[in-house]
Amino acid sequence: ISSAASDVYKRQLLGGALHSQIPCLWVLASGDTQRDIDEAKTMIATGRHNTFKLKIGNRSVQDDVAHVAAIKSALGNEISIRVDVNQAWTESDANVGMALLQEAGVDIVEQPTSAGQLDSLVRLADKYRIGVMADESISNINDCFELAKRGFSGSVALKLSLIHI
Repeated sequence: ISSAASDVYKRQLLGGALHSQIPCLWVLASGDTQRDIDEAKTMIATGRHNTFKLKIGNRSVQDDVAHVAAIKSALGNEISIRVDVNQAWTESDANVGMALLQEAGVDIVEQPTSAGQLDSLVRLADKYRIGVMADESISNINDCFELAKRGFSGSVALKLSLIHI
């Protein structure tokens, strides 16, 4: 049953609202390390955010990791940092980058390899403590099942608009 057709909120179909608000992450996107640190510190000081996402993958793995590690170090262990690689790495690059990001204290690496490389995501999720999130690999609910069937232990970015709930 479509929620639009039955005039029911999607949250009711999923069991009802549990919270009146949920925390959201803030994307740090300038690419300038000090500017991103300053922006994050402002968000933390005003109580707006304590979880941040950085888009990486346009620079070398080492340069991207240095940028992220400097931000994580400046913000401290109480702050959550996630990165979105946007499919930019090969599996070999991902092994280097994820090991370094794990050491730096990053919590999640989103879509490190290309969308079609499902087995790569499975191997990376099995190898590292750092979370691996599939995003572009998920275009419908069947993709979630396919990853699970292959043994994926990471998480997925589930876009409700794509799966027609």
